[in-house]
Amino acid sequence: MTKHLKSEQLPSDGSFQMYKILDQANNRLDKLGKHGKRCKLKRTNDKVVLQFSFEGKQRQKSNDWSFTRQGISEAEKIAARVTDWLTANQFSMEWLDSLLGKSKPSEEKKQLTCAEMITEYKEYWFRENKGLKHPDKSWYTRFHHLEDTFAPIDNPIDAKIIRQVIEKTEKDTSVRTYALQALRLLLEYFSIANFDKVINQYKGQNKPKTKNKYIPHDNEIMTVYNLGFDISPKCPKKYRHRPLQWRFLYSLLAIYGLRVHEAWNIANWDNPVILKDGDWIEVGLEDETGKEDTFVEKYKGKNEVISAITDPSNKLHILAIKHNTKTGYRMAMPLSPVGHDWLKEFNLINELNLPDIKDPLKLYGSNLGSYVCTSGACDWFRWRKYGFTPHALRHAYNHRAHQQGLNPKLIADTLGHSISMNQGTYSRSMPHKRQVQMMKQAIGQVQNEQSENEKLKAEIKYLKAENEKLKTELKMYEALKGK
Repeated sequence: MTKHLKSEQLPSDGSFQMYKILDQANNRLDKLGKHGKRCKLKRTNDKVVLQFSFEGKQRQKSNDWSFTRQGISEAEKIAARVTDWLTANQFSMEWLDSLLGKSKPSEEKKQLTCAEMITEYKEYWFRENKGLKHPDKSWYTRFHHLEDTFAPIDNPIDAKIIRQVIEKTEKDTSVRTYALQALRLLLEYFSIANFDKVINQYKGQNKPKTKNKYIPHDNEIMTVYNLGFDISPKCPKKYRHRPLQWRFLYSLLAIYGLRVHEAWNIANWDNPVILKDGDWIEVGLEDETGKEDTFVEKYKGKNEVISAITDPSNKLHILAIKHNTKTGYRMAMPLSPVGHDWLKEFNLINELNLPDIKDPLKLYGSNLGSYVCTSGACDWFRWRKYGFTPHALRHAYNHRAHQQGLNPKLIADTLGHSISMNQGTYSRSMPHKRQVQMMKQAIGQVQNEQSENEKLKAEIKYLKAENEKLKTELKMYEALKGK
């Protein structure tokens, strides 16, 4: 028999779930501001209220938000903005009343110009996104059409200006999608809903065309490795080592599914890496005594040691990728086609031999949009006419992993993806030929299992018949013995 125990700490009306959601919202708000300059949420009389300190007094404000998921969510958005203004020393009670729609009827609200709007929003956006590795690049990608249009305009926003931003972009492109998203974010920040119809109209008409990326098959990848790095007889002697360097990089990208710049961020090629309490310790950096074996021994036991790639005893060859990459610290596993060992066939377990590019990890371009090494690799692939890009090898790795039936979470982790991205963008690029192969493979497995089941059924039927036969013979023997 089970008993339902009533909690002495939590309310019994089911609202304890809302308290948990309220705590989670407050935890997120804690990270936005600092002590004395942050806004929190509180439940009062089944309503959610804002609670903060201003001009030496504790303040509470509400907009009649109900103590529900939606009410907490709406209140959290306002609390985040209050925290931003408190932190920037720009907060006023009049501003908050205006934000909550509680301005005095007689009070004439000042309308911001477009130039003022984009200036204020840009300051807010950079505060919110200061944790990004390249905030300037992200801002430019998403907001430059908006900023270019708004910055010179000293008049309030209107539908004509909204259309002007959108029309700067080409229809049916992702660039227009970004422009529409930028407008929505800006208008949402200023609580302006007058132009939703215009934006929705453009959004409905914008249908970006998906570009079909060519992803090489494993046999093609092997062919390029074997034939695509020949050294021309006319090549000057001082450059004759370069094709071998590019082939080494090619092998890394194919076997581990790396982004190009990650090849310059490998932590454990010649030295092991220790995983200690969630932190990475690079032996080559920490071991000042030169006694590597002693250093590694010190951390063995409950800590995990990722062996150096060139360590002769290393059978796993897991790569440890450093933190200053697109997705931070991660581990990548080697993956070859079934029946092959590309680590050996591509002769990868050797001295690290990356292309001798000057400042390979330097960002360049008007938008700081690319690493020097990535651009160089793309140029090499185009010059050699491989028919695919360096990044296509990453897609091919993903397809190979899915074809071999690896765990989706493992595939996503080794590529530095979320599961949704891995199963979305990357899986959609899978060529039909490989899809057919995977289907044939899956059907073959099912047919084999069915065939095995049929064999087992037949064997069971035969054994049952044999059992009945033996039972009959036993009865006959006992009957004769009784006589």
